[in-house]
Amino acid sequence: MRRSHTVMAVYPNSIGFGYAVVGNDILKPIDCGVVRITPVDNVKSIERIRQLIEHHSVTMVVVPNPVGKYWNKVNRIRELIDGIDLLAITLGIRVFRYSREQIRFVFGHFKAKSKQEIAEKIVEGIPKYQFRLPNNRKPWQREHYNMGMFDALSLLFTYDWIDG
Repeated sequence: MRRSHTVMAVYPNSIGFGYAVVGNDILKPIDCGVVRITPVDNVKSIERIRQLIEHHSVTMVVVPNPVGKYWNKVNRIRELIDGIDLLAITLGIRVFRYSREQIRFVFGHFKAKSKQEIAEKIVEGIPKYQFRLPNNRKPWQREHYNMGMFDALSLLFTYDWIDG
């Protein structure tokens, strides 16, 4: 796949957001990580996202689509996604949204259904992130800090599969 743009995925979560930035090769991310915003605040999150967009000269943004039976996030996250849309429009950047169902459809081709299985498939394609792969969590445990990064990478893979 050849493209002449930089795509950034942003996946909001309870502590801030996970992000991933790619250029021409989906398997060679330019930058990935999790940004913790303390205390969690959408205005601070939008400002940090703006900084990342400007730093990487992003031309497209991918965010989760807060619809469907697998969406169970709080309204603050839905509002943050809408804020990211508005930021992108203001900066003249195209936005793509993908639902959890679409992500699961794409990774279903690789026999990965859960967030953990999807993260493991991503590490098969990008082995350098093996050290950041969360362990399987128990139902009573909080989601691992790095899962936000893998959520963002799953959005990029979904973008690449559907629209890339």
